[in-house]
Amino acid sequence: MGVKEHSFWWQAPDLWLAKDLFTHVEGIEEAQRAVHESNLYHACLYSNREEIGINWMNNSRGFDTAAANGIVTNNVIKQVIDTATSIIAKNKPRPRVLTSGAEWVDQRRAKKLEKFLWAEFSHRGAYRLGPSVFRDACIWGTGLLKVLELGGTIKLERTIVDEIIVDERDCINSCVPREMFQRRLVDKTVLCKMYPELDAEIEKAAGRREWTSYRFVPNNQILVVEAWRPPSIKGADDHRHVIAIEGAVLLDEGWDKDFPFIEFRWSEPITGYYGQGITEELVGVQVRLNQLNRFIQKCQDMVAVPRVFVDVTSGVLKSQLNDRIGEIVTYRGKPPTFFTPQALTSEIYSERDNLVRGAFERIGISQLSAQSLKPAGLESAVALREFNEIEGQRFAIEAQRYELWYMDLARAVINQAREIRKGGSGIKTKFQSSNLMETIDWADVDLEEDRFELSIQAASILTMSPAARLQAVTELAQVGQLDKSEIRYLLSNPDLERSDSVAYADFEDIERNLEVILDGNYQGPEPFQNLVLGMRRFQQSYLKAKVDGAPEDILEGLRTWIVQASDLVLSSQPPAPTMPGDPGAEALPADGAVLPPAEPTGVVAPQITEPPLGANLSGLTTTVQS
Repeated sequence: MGVKEHSFWWQAPDLWLAKDLFTHVEGIEEAQRAVHESNLYHACLYSNREEIGINWMNNSRGFDTAAANGIVTNNVIKQVIDTATSIIAKNKPRPRVLTSGAEWVDQRRAKKLEKFLWAEFSHRGAYRLGPSVFRDACIWGTGLLKVLELGGTIKLERTIVDEIIVDERDCINSCVPREMFQRRLVDKTVLCKMYPELDAEIEKAAGRREWTSYRFVPNNQILVVEAWRPPSIKGADDHRHVIAIEGAVLLDEGWDKDFPFIEFRWSEPITGYYGQGITEELVGVQVRLNQLNRFIQKCQDMVAVPRVFVDVTSGVLKSQLNDRIGEIVTYRGKPPTFFTPQALTSEIYSERDNLVRGAFERIGISQLSAQSLKPAGLESAVALREFNEIEGQRFAIEAQRYELWYMDLARAVINQAREIRKGGSGIKTKFQSSNLMETIDWADVDLEEDRFELSIQAASILTMSPAARLQAVTELAQVGQLDKSEIRYLLSNPDLERSDSVAYADFEDIERNLEVILDGNYQGPEPFQNLVLGMRRFQQSYLKAKVDGAPEDILEGLRTWIVQASDLVLSSQPPAPTMPGDPGAEALPADGAVLPPAEPTGVVAPQITEPPLGANLSGLTTTVQS
């Protein structure tokens, strides 16, 4: 292979690259064996079994009794983590794209970019994977989501932290490492289909059985290592992205971007890369609880056993003490005495209950939340919401970091979309709002980094239980937002989404018409629209667009719509009544005569509940009279 003239794996030429990369990554994992053992231990404590994905040589979901001190009979760690996940990760933060002093074109692009991100989050399962990443952070301290390109589209992939190898010495002052590695097992057949030109190298790599002194590669599995090293400073040539198996390189390219992982940590580490999770905080409580449960079980089996005391002089035989109903037992002297002793004092049981309660209190969760119970005395919906808000304040910091994690994910999706665009592939997504499906092309929404900022709008998932829906119906009825017939219908079928969609249909119709015109495609008003509402919304949008510097064709479209809507409203007003003798008044019929029916017009005039705004729009056109 020649003489080795380099010092680091990222400096290695093609002949040395795979070998040096494997040697480097295996050395880090061997030196940090405690990281893997900690991950395996914490997974056992949470799931009450040994996970196959972490311990490669385990072919079944057994349990390592040595690792977690026996079977967990009262898994308080799982209860706390699942409750914390349901409290915090139930939210669906929505990315917002903000501009400051931008031109009209950039403002429209920013609004479409916001739709693009929302659609990609929905299509790629961001809100399904987010709670899983949050739970991983609670179990192992660090949860990871990988953002990558697959077939010209963006893919989100949950990654177990045990697959990530990072030299902790690179993260003394920051949890951002200089380089990162992901090693995983891939089926040999799959890898051969992906790289048919490397069949011989793949077959050779499949013969490796050992990876570090404590991990062994299963049969028919190939160990694949992927490495990322961004440039140390801007413009440096020490960056590299490599995918390799033992003895062969599958991909070798430059890498001038950030790592493709979006990380969430339950608790930021003081030093190093790997965070601290709830499992690590409660491991002492869980081990002690396991010991107490086993002690109580043993005492109950040995001591709290029903016993019968029989006097030897009574003449009662053991065979006479059986489970037959109505059995007659003869005896002399004292009758048999039945006795069941108490296994332990109440102090032991109180200690066990205190451990469980203390575990929840340490993390900041009430046991009522874990059991889906409400405190005694809280009956009204307002009081219950206030109680939930008070409990949520304990997790305010974690909830904010979870929302910021979604903002980092939005930024990673934008960067990945740009990379796909640079590669010559177009990327489109479908955005659905109510009943409207809109196709958004990335080429129409791409904005430079310095032209926008990302923020997060928290969107909590409200309780959708029947009781909560009925309470919401009651509150809406009390403030006069529902009529009687709708109240009766919703009490029997509390479908608030359908009721809201019907109630706001006129507003959504106007907004859709407005968006079409703002995009440069004129669409005039219709008689059956809520024109009074529409004129108000269009007038506000016209003034806003004028301030924002919209082009003249957009402003003209808004003015035209307002004028046409005003004409429709004015034409729908009934004519003023005429008095006899007025000029132009028609002759009134004689007494008793029947008026002929009016000619049908074919158009039903809309019901106007407010005066038209035509008098306020005289400055826009001369066709509207005040």
